[in-house]
Amino acid sequence: MSDREVQIDLDGLDATLELAIKGDQSCFGDLWRALNPRLERFLYAQGAMGDPPASDVASETWLQVAKGLPGFKGNYADFRAWVYQIARNRMVDAVRARARRPIASMEISELEQRASLEDLAAGVADRSQLQSIIENIKKLPAAQSEVLMLRIVADLSVEETAKAMKKTPNAVRVLVHRALSSLREEIGDDQT
Repeated sequence: MSDREVQIDLDGLDATLELAIKGDQSCFGDLWRALNPRLERFLYAQGAMGDPPASDVASETWLQVAKGLPGFKGNYADFRAWVYQIARNRMVDAVRARARRPIASMEISELEQRASLEDLAAGVADRSQLQSIIENIKKLPAAQSEVLMLRIVADLSVEETAKAMKKTPNAVRVLVHRALSSLREEIGDDQT
């Protein structure tokens, strides 16, 4: 629904807010319709476009708004600021949660069997191909690029790389697997 489709009297939102605070669900719905489209655009523009998407962060925001609304004091302008403050906090929480929990699509033991650095190194035919691979490594996300450089160029073990990156050995293995998978897609590895 676009902002133009929202048929809410903006001058009456202070009264709508008062009724919503008292528990009127339809008034709460009016507030949601007035604010949610812009809220989702804000979250999307701030980077909540992936995991979780902006709509999920907005939903979490509105859940917290609903819980805290009975104790809210202020007018509609204060309410808008409060909603955006909650949204920003939910977005930061989502980013932190995602960073704390790397998600592996398979078991760690399977990762070691499927992707190895030796397989990648064995496929390098000449110096120009090596240079191309290094350029592709630099294009990877920072953590993936760093883990491959530490493992290949610096020849660190998984445990040494984990200490250098302040990560667990399993997180390093996951990063290596994802980086190698991305590289194989990029360079078109025909050996799989």
